[in-house]
Amino acid sequence: MDITKLEKLKKQCSRDEPIFCTNQCPLGVDIKKLAFRIASGDFKGAYKTYSSQVLFPEIISRLCDNPCQTVCIRTKIDEAISVRMLEKACCDYTAAKETPGYYIPRKKKSIAVIGGGLGGLSCAVKLTRKGYNVNLFEEKNGLGGYLRESNSPVPLQIIEIELGNVIQEEGIKLYLDTKIRSLAELEYDALYIATGWGGNDFNLGEGFDPVSLVTKMNGVFVSGSTMKRSERSVLIPVREGIRAAQSIETFLKIGTMGGAAGCHEVIPSRLSVDISEVVKDEGIVPGNFESYTQQEAIMEAKRCLQCGCDICMTSCEMLSFFEKNPKKLIDDVEASMNIIKAFTTNVASREINSCNACGLCKEACP
Repeated sequence: MDITKLEKLKKQCSRDEPIFCTNQCPLGVDIKKLAFRIASGDFKGAYKTYSSQVLFPEIISRLCDNPCQTVCIRTKIDEAISVRMLEKACCDYTAAKETPGYYIPRKKKSIAVIGGGLGGLSCAVKLTRKGYNVNLFEEKNGLGGYLRESNSPVPLQIIEIELGNVIQEEGIKLYLDTKIRSLAELEYDALYIATGWGGNDFNLGEGFDPVSLVTKMNGVFVSGSTMKRSERSVLIPVREGIRAAQSIETFLKIGTMGGAAGCHEVIPSRLSVDISEVVKDEGIVPGNFESYTQQEAIMEAKRCLQCGCDICMTSCEMLSFFEKNPKKLIDDVEASMNIIKAFTTNVASREINSCNACGLCKEACP
């Protein structure tokens, strides 16, 4: 058996390709898990999953512009899952929303963030939860950036409560009504500038890399919107803030400026889903036309097809019996063909001897 051919087969398998909706979401929300938990009536579990990924669940569930719905596979049958309304439902029907606290020793490095919108806050929250001390500067007297304007899709009360809870986290020192005119005013080991569209870019445009968000100044990163870069979703600033925090941590650890915090490219998923037997089921319209009741949310969540590809496993008795997907089986076969004494064994000997080479899995594979 040629190992090269096995590796080629493993690469062709699309079973582990990302789910369409999650792949399209700028924040990578695990919508499949979210819908599954709501469908089971586990709103608290759904909220836990959702809040850990979006940082500001009450705000994002009202702000989200539904990029995931453009690729929902149900559109080929009837209509997309109302994901944003499910997100809001998991917030509405979860009573205890405290973020669990863990003791993390504070690090000596200090980070400055300019801009109290969702982008700057995302970066600050991620870093402080890693143990860094963050000084957050905002020129206005409140957090939230443009969300505080009169035409905001998020009520001011929601903004005040949620962001108020966020800044109480250990490690964040907030400076409101503080306009930074020159970077020379600040002391920092790393800096993230997220002043938004029309904000001060401190003349860092020359040498700015839109993919990594790095600038010509060592340790200084700038958001795409600050550099007037167009965005495909209102969630991009949050995405950039989260990823910039990762790049800053890398810089502080090894001194390398890089990463892909500003990369917005979405590589289409190769996942194959059989919908030939899916029954048409129109979306649930909330009785009040604004938000779901618990039962309405459960019914809508049950419309989720829980996308995945397991055609070969359901078609092949051997794969079903051993409960191994193709990639795992190939890994085990390779290990059995390359035994290193004291480290590996013939882990796939039973599978190899059980397969009668009927070719059914090949025929079933999309």
